[in-house]
Amino acid sequence: MGSDFIGRRAVAGLLCSAFLVGGGQGCASSSNKQIAREARAEGESYQTEKREHERAAHRQDQPYINDNYSEADEESNNLMFAGLALAGVGIIAVGAAIIDVPVHGIAFLNGQTPGVAAREMEDPNSADNRRTGMVKLADGGFAKVASFRARCRQLAQYDKDPTVRATAIRTSNRARDSKATPVFIKALDDHNEWVRLEAVKALANVPDMDAITPLIRILTSREESRDVRLAAADALKHYRSLQVVRALTASLNDREFGIAWQSRASLKYLTSRDYGFDERAWLAYFTGPEKPLG
Repeated sequence: MGSDFIGRRAVAGLLCSAFLVGGGQGCASSSNKQIAREARAEGESYQTEKREHERAAHRQDQPYINDNYSEADEESNNLMFAGLALAGVGIIAVGAAIIDVPVHGIAFLNGQTPGVAAREMEDPNSADNRRTGMVKLADGGFAKVASFRARCRQLAQYDKDPTVRATAIRTSNRARDSKATPVFIKALDDHNEWVRLEAVKALANVPDMDAITPLIRILTSREESRDVRLAAADALKHYRSLQVVRALTASLNDREFGIAWQSRASLKYLTSRDYGFDERAWLAYFTGPEKPLG
């Protein structure tokens, strides 16, 4: 919709300009009147599409991304500090570009080829090798290869070693593999905390609306570890629904302050508003006249 959306706006602007240049007053010619009618029609169409576009951003059946969100306390008003930080990023980027090629070249000369990494990834006797081989292949650009992604999904589910399962989920996350979301959701019930943590993090980067209920269960569970609950509170910022905001709001008074803090941060992300840790104020906003979630 984006390009067509902008295109219609441009057409409307051009038609309006043509109308004005043509002497668009009460005594305008029939051709100018026709241009005016077309301009009004395009303007109305643009406004209709704009409203539809805004509504789409608030749909509850797809992941939510707030492109305009910024964490105020992570920003700096100090221009000198900001300039130095930007310069530092530039220097690091150049350094990485200079170092990257020789490092890969040295690795290749030392026998660290994709074939070797693939054999390590399939080593049945060493979980260390399976993890190492997987990471080497991902670092080498194989995260975009369908067969590699499929193998990672298999290892995430069926490898007997939890560290390999966790690494496979993280690799699928790095690859932003949308086919892996059912695997991520299933891994939320894994008996190993590392696996669950990687699964929750993955569902923040590759959201799936089917994950809402299990993510809320993790957030509100007193038996779950703090790290996994924190990750769930963060992941839920991409799931815009009344069910989610109620769970996040209820967590504002959690006895673990980190959970409360992250729940508030996710609510801010979802709404671009901040009612602090005031549960009543948040609920009044969600259920009030504005009804931001419908």
